[in-house]
Amino acid sequence: MPRRASLNNFFATLFALVFLSVFSGDLVAQDLADVIEESERSVVRIEVKGKSGDSLGSGFVVETSGVIVTNVHVLAGAQEATATFANGKSYKIEGTYYFDESRDICIAQLDGDELPKIVVSRVAPRKGQTVTALGAPRGLSFTATNGIVSAMRKGEQLGGDRTGTWIQIDAALSPGNSGGPLINAKGRVIAMSTLASTGNSQNLNFGISANDIREAIGESREYELISLPDGVGELELDEDGGGGDAMIDRPSISDEVIADYVQACRDDYKPLSKKIVRQASEADKEFRLMRRGKVPTPRNINEDVVVLVSSRNKKREFYFRTDRVKEREVRKAEQKSSELKEVKNKLAKTVDNDSLFELMKHAGQYLKTDEEGSIGCMQDGIMIHPYNDHDAIVLFDDQPYLLWLPTTSGLSRGTEIPPTTVFVAGTETVSIPGESTMAVTVLVSLKDSELKKAIFGDGQNAARKGKKVDSEMRTWTAGKHSVIAKVVRVGDEKITLEKVNGKTVDVPLTILSESDINYLDGLE
Repeated sequence: MPRRASLNNFFATLFALVFLSVFSGDLVAQDLADVIEESERSVVRIEVKGKSGDSLGSGFVVETSGVIVTNVHVLAGAQEATATFANGKSYKIEGTYYFDESRDICIAQLDGDELPKIVVSRVAPRKGQTVTALGAPRGLSFTATNGIVSAMRKGEQLGGDRTGTWIQIDAALSPGNSGGPLINAKGRVIAMSTLASTGNSQNLNFGISANDIREAIGESREYELISLPDGVGELELDEDGGGGDAMIDRPSISDEVIADYVQACRDDYKPLSKKIVRQASEADKEFRLMRRGKVPTPRNINEDVVVLVSSRNKKREFYFRTDRVKEREVRKAEQKSSELKEVKNKLAKTVDNDSLFELMKHAGQYLKTDEEGSIGCMQDGIMIHPYNDHDAIVLFDDQPYLLWLPTTSGLSRGTEIPPTTVFVAGTETVSIPGESTMAVTVLVSLKDSELKKAIFGDGQNAARKGKKVDSEMRTWTAGKHSVIAKVVRVGDEKITLEKVNGKTVDVPLTILSESDINYLDGLE
């Protein structure tokens, strides 16, 4: 009996060892799954309404009081932004404390409290260490991709004006990952995705190091909160790298050509503004029809959305494949209707510079794609394939074009491209990934800064053409936001403040406190 018991114990132990060896990979995988699930509680998808349209990015909470870290280029140009967690809860981004373009780090504040934070590592990663990228690539929320740390690089090795230490990884990154955390096996942040460079490989990506992130968080505590429009919203940055080398170099567009187009739109202000009013009415009508749409589609049609038109009274009816499809399409229609209503309400009856700029972001003269050097407004363009952060094949008037955009974040196959003013750069032979070389017409989207310069002139901000002054550092208050800075220029409508770090920001006189106005009155 003792011997049989001994054999039974031996076989039980052997079975346990075999079981562990077979399923150890699943146990490790489960551990990683747990780490990702826990870490994602602190990750946010950032939706930005900016000067150049809407965009998406990522970020992560580092203090339970709602302090988050993201990239500068995610919030650059932002007029307002919202952060959404994996559980669906959303919070407004109130403003920023600190941003550093050279390291692409921005420290911002949510209007929430008692939020789940993630720990930023104090230890530098080692080459070969496993890394997981969390974020919202191409707007697909809360995605995780795995890879390894390939190398550690200094900013100057990446070119441009970059500083700090950068972590090179081979994990797959796409626009929208920007600002998301790169975590180690313990769920600690070792870097932040920035898409800083791609080299010659789609798996050559970079993140700014945890050491730089911790340093930026520390520096941010020396500053007061400043609103998005008055701070990072003044910037206009392109999203760098990520997703493939540039297929075309953005050509320069002469000031004279843009000025001529602006003047033509100024002359046609009334008919163009009427077009906006008509589009707003049509968008509102379509939204209401969609909201009354039915599920499922009739006749076993497989398309997501089907529109049937009555031959008797021309009445349209919408049918949706599923309730989820209907919810998605109705939400998009409602957003488009709201945006056009907002634009319509901003337009004055007679042309002025502010109204003209607002109008030209949504409408303009007809785009003649067959005339090289012409400019027009591209509306109803459809994304076919975004190849990297700037280049995309789009469908316009049933023809494919290669379009340069300031950023392709948030745009995926089949999505509608927001109205944009484009320049016809001519025809080039390019090598399309996965396709043979082909000749295509190249379209280049104009930047807001180019339109502003043509509309408002070089002195588009009154504060920048005002008198220079020399003052002391003090706390300035604009609404509920404040910043420690000194005034360096005073204009008719704005002042230019220089912060402790040497960066400047323009603040409208209308939102300054009474004590600030009194201080300005006392300056020589």
